[in-house]
Amino acid sequence: MTALDGLFWSGSQRIAEDILCRYGEVIFTAIFSQLALPTFIHQLTGDN
Repeated sequence: MTALDGLFWSGSQRIAEDILCRYGEVIFTAIFSQLALPTFIHQLTGDN
């Protein structure tokens, strides 16, 4: 692994961590709403 590869890798890792920090909560909320909201609404309305 050359120094350039190491620099690119650490840069990519930093970008990935930045994206995860920034969008992780949004992504988690989206997934959670996709999974949990329908179940919650079914329980709320009594639909089976």
